[in-house]
Amino acid sequence: MSFDFDSRAANRLYKKLSLSIPLPSTELIYRNHFELLIAVMLTAQATDKIVNEVTPSLFKKCPSPKSFILYGEKKLARLIKRIGLAPTKAKNIIRTCQILLKNHNGEIGRAH
Repeated sequence: MSFDFDSRAANRLYKKLSLSIPLPSTELIYRNHFELLIAVMLTAQATDKIVNEVTPSLFKKCPSPKSFILYGEKKLARLIKRIGLAPTKAKNIIRTCQILLKNHNGEIGRAH
């Protein structure tokens, strides 16, 4: 079975979810959209609980995309090792931060 999921389908789904869940919440602890993005990336194959245990010290050391890049992939992997899949997650986080800096001036926009 094939399923095409284009931007119109995504927008329809988003509208339906927005109506059914007007104030969505998460157990992840974050202070801004950037921290939420990184926390969500860390949750792959992990629990919110373990991510919440690691992120306070992580965000203290790396509060911005630029600080993650300067911190480096290897040091980041060691810092998030408890979460699991650390080398891959560190690589993806660094790459995401590079994209944010290059294409979005290090900022995460708000969804409309």
